[in-house]
Amino acid sequence: MLSRPTHVLIAVLALFAVAKAVDFVQIGDKLYNFGTTRYNWFQAYEACRLMKTQLVSFETVEEWSLVSDYLLNTSNNGSFWTSGTDLAVVGEHVWFSTGKGGVGALDIWAPNEPNNANGVEHCDIITLSTRFRLNDLVCSSKRFAICELN
Repeated sequence: MLSRPTHVLIAVLALFAVAKAVDFVQIGDKLYNFGTTRYNWFQAYEACRLMKTQLVSFETVEEWSLVSDYLLNTSNNGSFWTSGTDLAVVGEHVWFSTGKGGVGALDIWAPNEPNNANGVEHCDIITLSTRFRLNDLVCSSKRFAICELN
């Protein structure tokens, strides 16, 4: 039987191996992968889970600011899925990866968003066109993913 410190060391080494095998960027105190393949929201979620990560959930305005500044400074012109969604209850956006609400409380939505245009926008992206502020979008749209390693 392995001791608790040994279990922790093995877990840390396993996470490090995953981070080395996939291209991660350290921003603040977290590691992120900025995908290069376009997926719908469900495929993006699966792609992150296959890397032992999850779609990004911005827990603070500071975290969102660090990631959006990184994207602006790297001249990234893509749109990226987050784990934000209102699929469970229309109009109540939560971070699907964590199960936590409060997406709207962060005040990182683009102007006039979320708007659920035509009643079909239920998955949340950040995109250059809104200076990487949140926007709700049709979940079947193809976008890149931001996966975070916790």
